[in-house]
Amino acid sequence: MWAPRGVPDPPTRFVGRAREAEDVGRLLAEHRLLTLTGAGGVGKTRLAQRAARSAGLLLRDGACWVELAEVTSPDVLPYAVAEGLGLGPVPPHLTPTDHLVGALHQRELLLVLDNCEHLAAACARLAHLLLDRTTGVRLLTTSRLPLGPGAERLYVVPPLPEDASLALLTDRAALLSEVSWSRDDLEHARAVIRRLDGLPLAIEFAARRLRALSPGQLLDRLDERLPLLSKGDPVAPERHRSLRAMLDWSHQLCTPAQQRLWARLSVFAGSVPLDAAHAVWEEDPGTGGGTAPEELLDAVDGLIDHSLLLTEPGDGAGRRYTMLETVREYGRDRLARGGDLDDARTRHLMWFRDRVLDGHHRWAGPGQAGLLERLRHDLPNIRHAMEYGLRDGAGPARTHAALDIARGLQWYWTATGTTGEGTGRLRRALAVTAPADDDPVVHAARTRAMAACAFLCVFPADLATAGRLADEAIARALADGDRGAAGWADLVRGLAAETTGRPDVALAHLRASLEHFEAAGEAYGEQQLLSILGSTLWAVGRLEESAACVERGMRIARALGETWHRPYLDWVLALVRITERRLTGPDGALAHARAVLEPQRVFADPRALALGHDALAHCAWLLGRHHDAARLFGASDACWPREETQIVSYRTDPLGTERCEADLRAVLGEEGYALARAEGAQAPPDEAREWSIRFAVDVGK
Repeated sequence: MWAPRGVPDPPTRFVGRAREAEDVGRLLAEHRLLTLTGAGGVGKTRLAQRAARSAGLLLRDGACWVELAEVTSPDVLPYAVAEGLGLGPVPPHLTPTDHLVGALHQRELLLVLDNCEHLAAACARLAHLLLDRTTGVRLLTTSRLPLGPGAERLYVVPPLPEDASLALLTDRAALLSEVSWSRDDLEHARAVIRRLDGLPLAIEFAARRLRALSPGQLLDRLDERLPLLSKGDPVAPERHRSLRAMLDWSHQLCTPAQQRLWARLSVFAGSVPLDAAHAVWEEDPGTGGGTAPEELLDAVDGLIDHSLLLTEPGDGAGRRYTMLETVREYGRDRLARGGDLDDARTRHLMWFRDRVLDGHHRWAGPGQAGLLERLRHDLPNIRHAMEYGLRDGAGPARTHAALDIARGLQWYWTATGTTGEGTGRLRRALAVTAPADDDPVVHAARTRAMAACAFLCVFPADLATAGRLADEAIARALADGDRGAAGWADLVRGLAAETTGRPDVALAHLRASLEHFEAAGEAYGEQQLLSILGSTLWAVGRLEESAACVERGMRIARALGETWHRPYLDWVLALVRITERRLTGPDGALAHARAVLEPQRVFADPRALALGHDALAHCAWLLGRHHDAARLFGASDACWPREETQIVSYRTDPLGTERCEADLRAVLGEEGYALARAEGAQAPPDEAREWSIRFAVDVGK
């Protein structure tokens, strides 16, 4: 897949950086790696947005923006960049960086990495690799310190000059109230911005105060505080000390409740839903004596008024809140100095543990699209929570919580095609929690986590690990009487046997899995199993039994209200109908392939998209629509997570794929076939999906 994330559009006007934007644009044309460096709050991100928007217009593939402030581990860096580029999962035979190089080596693109300072070494290695192994990729990074590669061109973003600072102060103040200043007010305003060293972030804070204070009153308060509060680290840049002074002053203007909330919200790595804010803020959670929700709302409103907390659209469950990174760092420092950092981070961990497990338990029912969207919003915080729970010395309760999060994300990683990250997180969680395996609760959770990890390992075709984990999980599950976990483990054993060419062994394990799920009453496991059993039966030519399995799975899906997995059942029926040469009509292959694709308007499951395009390609070939068939194969290529092509259950060899492709080459010619396939592969995913759906509708009439 290729769907790069565009440059964000700032909500407020760009003020006072026209010359700097021109300088950056010129340097981007001359250098392949440009780093905007400077003090925190000096405006590096805003300048990068402006420059990238213009520079991207001059490059064939535009500009892609990747925000790194919420990425806490160097290991996650290549995954974050791949997500920003809209790429599929990392193939098993490639490193994440090799995967990026393979996707970018023919692109002409500006890749922007924002907020690199905490990942400077990892960003430097990635930048060096991309510069060395691509020719059309340019990098623009923002960081408080240089990254270090020899080809790096530094541009130090200066503070705003006085006239531009005054323009910024006036512009932001006018957003809140009418600005009508006297000559004295203007002189006082100039004195204020001089005190703030031309730092845009500090000016933004000051502008908020001008709703209640005149410029002269604002200047008086700065005069009272700056001499004392600027005495921080003597080796730090002056503007850092001035910014801290501004933040110290803002902190003093907050009520005790607002101060507490500011500090407590600093443990979040991304945006914050209101109920999560309450979980880390309330005085006595779970005892009935905690703080009231209206007190939290008052504190939230106060921080928004102080411009310390920003709002952003929600995930269907209300607004979310976020902080500028400098504000977050200040709050975290306050929290650490007060000795409350571990308490707040533990509450953060436990809240997201409960949120993930709630989503996991509700996954097999209505509202799956909303659950996925919620998890996408929460992912930076979820990663942050897991890192805290799995660090050295975290203790049994925290490591167990991190394990619960990792296993609870099984369907998120499956549905989004990010099984590589899932297996990595689960393996680490299993290793860290091994010493506590004698605890019955931890033991049961680890058994389920083993089964989940084994399931995810099948997708990148890591069958050795999948088989080992599945064997261990089923032994533990049967010993403990957990038939549900045994069902998932036997399902994996069946997939592994099928993939290694042992269909009889595969069918035995899959039927055993079905018995376990029936005994445990796990309807969703049964639904998943029936699609895999159906595809296995189809692959060995037992079409009636395959269709019967799928129809039974459909009945379960309808009863559960499940919609994400249902397209996989339709895909198996499409295969059966193609084999039977029943292509048109309400129960034909075209109709079932369309039913695979239409839900992806909501889910955008890369695997399901690939399978739907692939099934339609075979239909087009059988109908003599050779160009359409090649184009559909190309669309499938673009979506298909490469590591999954080795799985027999997801291959279409029984359909005669090799013969199909040979026939298309013979009819279209090698060049015509390659061009048609490339046309499908290069189409934007949404466009390819809609074209495929129209094809299924028009031809299936």
